[in-house]
Amino acid sequence: MRHGGGATVRDFQRYAGLDLLPRLLVRGGRLDAGVARSVVEARTQIGPAIAAQAAERGGPVVAATLEPLLDRLASTDDPAEWQRLALEYWDVVVDGADSIVYRLMFNSLRAAYEPAVPALAALLTEEVGAVEPYRLLAAALAAGDPGTARAAAERLLTPTAQALLGALASLEEDDR
Repeated sequence: MRHGGGATVRDFQRYAGLDLLPRLLVRGGRLDAGVARSVVEARTQIGPAIAAQAAERGGPVVAATLEPLLDRLASTDDPAEWQRLALEYWDVVVDGADSIVYRLMFNSLRAAYEPAVPALAALLTEEVGAVEPYRLLAAALAAGDPGTARAAAERLLTPTAQALLGALASLEEDDR
């Protein structure tokens, strides 16, 4: 808007930032499967890059911070708590990557994801309920090995991505 002038409507896809993501993900009380698919794809691609960078920049310090989270993850059988702990785990990994861009991306993706935690608990149980893949990633971080950290993150994130993408494809098919 300009004083004394008219209003201009701008294309959100060209001018908006990730802060708009939570509003796009759920519109009119319904999950937008296409937006959700984009979130899953971004998570699957960016997570391994963040892990590799955290191994380079944070290494053993990041891994030491993860140990208590891994112990808590191993000691619960509550799917919602697994999800919260997985978010805390990735929060530490993102900090270890020491990148403001990754931090802001994570914050936006987390803001979009957190309201859906109860609904996604069943689909994400295989990932967040299995402690060993998280331990393998922590070990790669501790070793300061970016290649292994990237591979461990891919191993951790890919099965859930496949399950979520399958569920989202079904939703998109139902919407047609």
